[in-house]
Amino acid sequence: MWQRRPLQRQSFARRVASWGLPLAWVVVFVQKLAPFLSRFTIKMLVVLYTICVAVEGTTRDLELPRQGRRRKSLREKVSSAVLIGLNFVSDAACALCSVFFLQGIDIAPAPFFAPLLILAVASHCVVEMRVDAMLNELHGGGGRGFARRGFTAQEKEFEIESVTLIN
Repeated sequence: MWQRRPLQRQSFARRVASWGLPLAWVVVFVQKLAPFLSRFTIKMLVVLYTICVAVEGTTRDLELPRQGRRRKSLREKVSSAVLIGLNFVSDAACALCSVFFLQGIDIAPAPFFAPLLILAVASHCVVEMRVDAMLNELHGGGGRGFARRGFTAQEKEFEIESVTLIN
C-alpha cells in the first residue's frame, strides 16, 4: 500500500475505489448498529481518510527515469511540482466523492457534490494526459504506425510489394 509505484496509467474508477473505502463502510456499519461516534468524530475520520488516500497517492512515480546526472531545469521542477499537486488534489477529491453519500456521513450539502466531482475528473484527466505523454516519450511514441512506433523500411517495402502482387 505505501510502496513506490512505477509510472503507469490509472483509471478513474481505480482512483475512486481506493484501498480505504471498505474501512469507511465498516465505520458506517458500526455507527448504524451502535451509534457512539459524534458528528465531530465522523468528520475527523473523513478528513483522516481523505488525507491518507491523498498521501498514499504521492507514492506514485510521476517522473521519467533519468539517464544521466543532468540537473533539472526550473521549468521541469515546476512542472513536476504542479503534476504532484494535481495528483494529490485528484486523490483527495476522489476520496471525498467516494464517501460523500454514505449514510450517516455528512461532508457537505448535496449541491457541493457536482463541483467536487468536476474537480476530481478534471484533475484526474490532466494528470493522466501528462502520464500518457511521458509514457509515449519513454517508449518512443512519435511515429504513426502500430503502437506509435512508426514503420520500418522493410515494412514499407513489403506493403508496396503486396499491393503490387494483388493488382
